[in-house]
Amino acid sequence: MELSKTFKSGTRLTAGEYDFSRNVVAFANRAGGQFGFEQPLNKKITFAADWLTGKHSAGYFTPGVVFKVGPKVTGYAGHSIGNQNFFHGNHFFLLEIGYNFN
Repeated sequence: MELSKTFKSGTRLTAGEYDFSRNVVAFANRAGGQFGFEQPLNKKITFAADWLTGKHSAGYFTPGVVFKVGPKVTGYAGHSIGNQNFFHGNHFFLLEIGYNFN
């Protein structure tokens, strides 16, 4: 389940939970929280951050920017920081392109 609230300023806060069954992100069942924050900076650029709690392969904090390239194309750039072993290299640059077919 996930809940989200958008304020008059455009800020959006999201909070929820997850439950991964065995062998999806770890050798055992994993449950925890997922959180998000979005703050529009202008009509084309938004600061965003997402966090999945826990020590497993999906457990990352990812701050970054979302940018509207065009009416159907959106770009995402961020730095994913692992919940564990950050100093041993568990972090990476994330770059994504999204396309809306509608």
